[in-house]
Amino acid sequence: MDYAEAASKTHEYWENTLKFNTEEKALFFAVQSIQLIGMTGIYRNMSPKTRHTAAIWGVYVKPNWRGRNISERLVRACLGWAKEQNIVIVKLAVVTNNIPAIRCYERCGFTVYGAEPKAIIHDSVYYDEYLMSFELKGE
Repeated sequence: MDYAEAASKTHEYWENTLKFNTEEKALFFAVQSIQLIGMTGIYRNMSPKTRHTAAIWGVYVKPNWRGRNISERLVRACLGWAKEQNIVIVKLAVVTNNIPAIRCYERCGFTVYGAEPKAIIHDSVYYDEYLMSFELKGE
């Protein structure tokens, strides 16, 4: 979901979405005073064959708060949740030209395991994504 789509959602949609810290999924927020400055989410695959995996999505920090390791703390919160849920591997996707995000994920221990060509289209421009993973080994 991009910003425009998220902004179009109703208050009720976000109320239901925010009731979401369960064994299946969780949201994490960065807040300064009462201002939301960043967020991300993680969800566990619930199929019996993929229940050992989870995916991080929607890592976002407001532009004027970037460069302060807030994204890294949000990602590490997701990894902590994954460990509590006995997840074995956490995955994410990142646009290949988003160097600051890639560096953040690498600092958190993620490595690239593949790429998805033309994974996203925005304003008629296609973007490739790196597929990254982090294996929780009794951390």
